[in-house]
Amino acid sequence: MNNRPVGVIILAVLNLVGGIWGIIFNLILFLLGGLLLTGGVVSGNAQITGGGAVLLVTTAVSWFISVLAIGVSYGLFTLKDWAYGVTYIIQIVNILINVIRFFQSGGFFEMTGALVNVAIAVFIIYYLNQPNVKNAFGKA
Repeated sequence: MNNRPVGVIILAVLNLVGGIWGIIFNLILFLLGGLLLTGGVVSGNAQITGGGAVLLVTTAVSWFISVLAIGVSYGLFTLKDWAYGVTYIIQIVNILINVIRFFQSGGFFEMTGALVNVAIAVFIIYYLNQPNVKNAFGKA
C-alpha cells in the first residue's frame, strides 16, 4: 500500500487542478447567471430569466462536480479504495456521455473531441486495471 504508482499521482493532480479550475470558473458563471436572472426579472423578460435560472442550476451541478474532483484527488493520492471506484464509475459515465455526444454532433471537431474523450477514459480504465495499480488500492 505504500507504493503509489506514478499514474495515480498524475490522475490525482489532474483531478485537483481540474477541480480548482472548475470552482473558479463556475463561481464566475454563477455570478453571470445571477445577473441574468435578476436582469430578466427586473425587465420582465421571461427568456432572460429562464436562461439565468438554467445557468444557475447547471453551474451549481458543475461546481459540485468540481468539489467532488478535489475529494477524489485526495482519495487517489492517499490510495483510498473508494477513490478507485469513483474514478472507475466517472470514466464509464464519461464514455457513455461522449458516445452519445459523438452520434448527436454533426461537426468534425465535436466528433473528434468525443472520440478523444472516449480514448482517454478507456486508457484510464485500462490503467486502473493494471496489477500494480489494483494492488496499490488493495484490490486483488
